[in-house]
Amino acid sequence: MRLPLDRNIGGIAINSSFDAGDSNLYHFETSFVNEAYYSEYKITFPTGGDDIGFEIGEVELPGYILSGTPPTLTPAPQVTSSPTKSVTGNPTSSPISPVKSPTRAPSRFPTSSPSKSATKSPVSPQPTSDQINDVTPVKTVLSTDSTVVRVGGSHTKNPRTLVDETTNKFVINKDGTMAPGAEFTPTWPSTIVTGIRIYTANDGISRDPASYVLEGRQTAGSGDWQMISSGDLNLPAERNAQGQTISSSVSGPDASLYNQEVLFSNTVVYAQYRLTFPTTKNSKNTISDSVQIAEVELPGSYIA
Repeated sequence: MRLPLDRNIGGIAINSSFDAGDSNLYHFETSFVNEAYYSEYKITFPTGGDDIGFEIGEVELPGYILSGTPPTLTPAPQVTSSPTKSVTGNPTSSPISPVKSPTRAPSRFPTSSPSKSATKSPVSPQPTSDQINDVTPVKTVLSTDSTVVRVGGSHTKNPRTLVDETTNKFVINKDGTMAPGAEFTPTWPSTIVTGIRIYTANDGISRDPASYVLEGRQTAGSGDWQMISSGDLNLPAERNAQGQTISSSVSGPDASLYNQEVLFSNTVVYAQYRLTFPTTKNSKNTISDSVQIAEVELPGSYIA
């Protein structure tokens, strides 16, 4: 457990949901698979705190309230004629009197909720579990509540601006340990990615990435990274103003915004991705000690 160093002011109302904790407040979230039901819970904290004790603001245990004979959490088989694009919500299991409206499938792996988000963006429609028909194409496997972690550098801005469906900028200051970029854990546990889309930030042309390496691994948080695709980039010199909503689709990126799309062949299913940028447009300029873009999309498919 790694709680953020940022503090919440006492007395603030918490507005969370089944899908995620309150993104306006600093918190940590861990998800796991459990199909057993209980009437009582005990949570302890073996480490942390000081000689006197420890303090936290709130504990939430997202899950389901069951009545009568406990049903299975396995979604019932569904048949759809073809994958649909315009749907609501995120992938879910069959609803079982949810505590707070469920909007995603139970995760197969622990995920950490990032710290407070600077801006709240609308969640784009994503297919639900009964609309996943083996392979369902999506505009990006990265929904706005995907876990995003910087690698090869740091910055104070929330890394989830990379997947917030706006042109709010993402910045990473290189630390020299590895090529800078980010690791992504989609909320849908099995995905195939067949391209990348990168939208330009509002300034800093020299900070544009000039090459990319995309890797994946089939178990989030463990195992070796496997190469999916790599190559050069040539982002447009034009800049996107900050805060614009990105309206892309399965068939292509948002044509009203400046971006570059790279497509490639891939049929391997992964649970986690790492996208790094080994070079920038002007590696001789000291400003290129940072990499800056507005948004990343990984077009592909959800796999049932």
